[in-house]
Amino acid sequence: MEIRDPIYGFIYVNPLEKKIIDHYAFQRLRRIRQLGLASLVYPGANNTRFEHSLGVMELATRMFDSILSKGDNKIILKDLYGDDSLDNRLKKVRQTIRLAALLHDIGHTPFSHSGEALMPKKKDGKSFKHEDYSVAIVKEFFTDCLNDEKNNGYEITTDDITSLIGGDKSPRGIYFFFKPLISSQLDADRGDYLLRDSYHLGVKYGEYDYQRIVNSLTLARDPEGEEDKFVLGIENDSWNTAESLLIARYQMYIQVYFHKTRRAYDYHVTQAMKYLLKDGLFPSPDNRENLEHYLSLDDFYFINKFREHDNIKNNEHCKAIAERNHLRQIFCEHLNQEIGEPKQGSSEDFIKSISGEFIQRQKLEECKIPYYEDLAKNEWYKGKEEIWICDKGKAKPLSETTALAKTLKMIAIVRRLYVKKEFRKKAEQALSS
Repeated sequence: MEIRDPIYGFIYVNPLEKKIIDHYAFQRLRRIRQLGLASLVYPGANNTRFEHSLGVMELATRMFDSILSKGDNKIILKDLYGDDSLDNRLKKVRQTIRLAALLHDIGHTPFSHSGEALMPKKKDGKSFKHEDYSVAIVKEFFTDCLNDEKNNGYEITTDDITSLIGGDKSPRGIYFFFKPLISSQLDADRGDYLLRDSYHLGVKYGEYDYQRIVNSLTLARDPEGEEDKFVLGIENDSWNTAESLLIARYQMYIQVYFHKTRRAYDYHVTQAMKYLLKDGLFPSPDNRENLEHYLSLDDFYFINKFREHDNIKNNEHCKAIAERNHLRQIFCEHLNQEIGEPKQGSSEDFIKSISGEFIQRQKLEECKIPYYEDLAKNEWYKGKEEIWICDKGKAKPLSETTALAKTLKMIAIVRRLYVKKEFRKKAEQALSS
């Protein structure tokens, strides 16, 4: 089957992939918007997790094929794993990567990241993430699908797939090389959503030369590992393309993902769903019944609920969404903290340190004005997940190649104060005094 896509042209899927795409758990992604209620700010932002998942599968495949098209990379793999049946093993890896890319987001909450604050806690006290739901759904609903299709002769298991998308088991052997295609600074997930979101929103911030990056992927010796350890990186003459990817990500977060009105609606959606959910949380992904219930929840379900008369009457957040009367920003400041400096502590310590004395918050409290404080934070370039630049079989971090990458190696926080529309003038007067 072929699917026409606005980013890559045609995406081709085989019978096994088509069976997975046709499954109701995957079709649910048609009803999960990639950017929550961003369409209330950018009218074109109606793209879904469904098309994004297809795009990630296509981009990850192009990345994989590019790596294997280079003779030096093939020699490295043969030296490590032997020549016997290597080609067949690589065909299995390729199919596994396609399936992992296709299913990596199947566990997303309604309105995507807006619902992650409502995930229940695990036994260890940490909250579940959407990757945990993805792993549980793959194991619970797609084992039979893989077995029935006989995997096109590859005998791929759900463990093979989930180890690439966030399972407890780390990828082993030859899979280790290709985990970065699913989760890293250079993964197909980020690569696709930047291009796709830019296309649908009508902005240019997230555009970058993805074809050059795909063609430049290669393997090189890990400078921090043993002699037989290799990393996935970018060829040396394309380092500026990797730099442009970081810039695209930075610009999209500052201009789009951290947009003041979009962040206000994220808050409204989270609180409205919390009001409507039992105990204010999504069901945990620890049994089939819970997962079935979870899969019945999507954007359409909640949008209809938000608009019901009783919910509009009884919940201010349902009312705000239904009437498009969001909270108004009255204060904004940008804060940056370089990561990895021992004297400054961790990024979590930095966030705690700025949450204490805050004169603007104190002024609102003195005037008895109800407010909402929002902290939007992200790391553009995580030091523990380097982008490797490869030259003559050796690798070095991008941050040692370009000063700009080193500059972007920080946590960025946008702190805002919001109030209801009717308190806006009073709040602005309080702050101006």
